[in-house]
Amino acid sequence: MLREATLREATLRKATLRKATLRKATLRKATLRKATLRKATLRKATLRKATLRKATLRKATLREATL
Repeated sequence: MLREATLREATLRKATLRKATLRKATLRKATLRKATLRKATLRKATLRKATLRKATLRKATLREATL
């Protein structure tokens, strides 16, 4: 009887640990996904700024050439 109860407790403990590990892994994945998304957004914004800067410079050069 005691052995069955101990076995049940051990099984329950394992299951709880497994769930916790899975939860941690899921959280880690989500955090990583968010970070990747943030990096990509930042990269896009930087690229957009650079493109805008180039276009402005091109316009200014063109304006100077026409004067």
